[in-house]
Amino acid sequence: MSGNIIKLNIPNITNNLHVEKDFEKMMYETIIRNLINRSSSDITEIALHIPNLNADFYQIVIYEQYYKNETTVTDWSFADLLRVTNTDNNSFFSISKDGYNIILLKGQHALNRFHDCLAHYNKKVPPQHGSLLDSLFLAYGRPVNSITDIHISYKDASDLIKRRFFCPEEKHTLGYNELPKTETPTINLDDDLKFEYIELIMGYLQTLHRKNIFDTLVRLKELLITSNNNPHQVRLFLYDLYMQIREQLLVLFHNHSLSFMKNNMVVELFHESKNIEEIIQFLLHQFEMVIKETGNPARNNVMDDLLSYIDHNYSSNLKLETIAPFFGYNSAYLGKLFTKTMGQTFNSYIDHVRIEEAKELLKLSSLKVYDIAEKVGYRNVDYFHKKFRKYTGESPAEFRKKENESK
Repeated sequence: MSGNIIKLNIPNITNNLHVEKDFEKMMYETIIRNLINRSSSDITEIALHIPNLNADFYQIVIYEQYYKNETTVTDWSFADLLRVTNTDNNSFFSISKDGYNIILLKGQHALNRFHDCLAHYNKKVPPQHGSLLDSLFLAYGRPVNSITDIHISYKDASDLIKRRFFCPEEKHTLGYNELPKTETPTINLDDDLKFEYIELIMGYLQTLHRKNIFDTLVRLKELLITSNNNPHQVRLFLYDLYMQIREQLLVLFHNHSLSFMKNNMVVELFHESKNIEEIIQFLLHQFEMVIKETGNPARNNVMDDLLSYIDHNYSSNLKLETIAPFFGYNSAYLGKLFTKTMGQTFNSYIDHVRIEEAKELLKLSSLKVYDIAEKVGYRNVDYFHKKFRKYTGESPAEFRKKENESK
């Protein structure tokens, strides 16, 4: 009996022009929380009778807002990002849950505006520094066409937002089509796996093999990214691996004053790191310090190491200023050494590597030109066209057409 009274009264309350806005907001938040958790069939029934919640499509977006090297934060709204007015919540509702900001998009127009925004940033250019998306990480679930299925979209987005840790720094969005496959195994992060990598890294450190250390850490990172292990498990595994290597190094090189970071700072770094790449880069820098302080690697091997680094990272935003310290040089000297050894500048060599890889992708794949541009390290497709024509004398489309005709 009481259930029937609730169903009759709630719609009347929402349509009452004199109802307090705070109460109305609280009511909608309660309903949405129940919808995403699928915790009450009564609330779902109520939602079906509220006109302002009715729509042909729904989609959940979860976002985190963060800032890098910023001392002030500019206020903004999700409506600004979508470029909609959202008067009377006609496009979306927003709530907070578990420390995240949750958006319930409703209606085809709102979904279209959101996906226009995604297409702009994912296919054309990366977010500009200081722009809205540059300060956000978005995870979005699949669209659903029934209010009773909103929890499915929320489950997608909730699982994805937890995988931000595995994304590169420049990636700002994760969608339901990027969820790990259910058949992807959860790797057993046990002592056997840990000792396997400790033994490899310790051997390379003692023989001053930078390239092998780099390759080993990249291989480990890829293994962890493609697994179903959660960020907390991965952080603990990498932290324990690092601390055991450090302990062995302190014993092995007890006559050296190794410049390791203080324990409390290490704990904070592993705990606060936004993504796995930050931890891997920390390990690389620490192991480079060990090599520099415990031996005198031959200088003629540095160029081989640098070329290997480029081969593994040409799709990233490579800058000599950020790479040089890893090899123990300042950027000006390493740049001169590179030009003298290779007969071309650092940037020209990277362009050459990227264009050669792009040519292979144009020949062997059906990827769109803008996808190939991004894969080889050019975030701006127009700039990629310019570079491709400079090195080949033709556009990517002309090159692909000629290759197809010659087959």
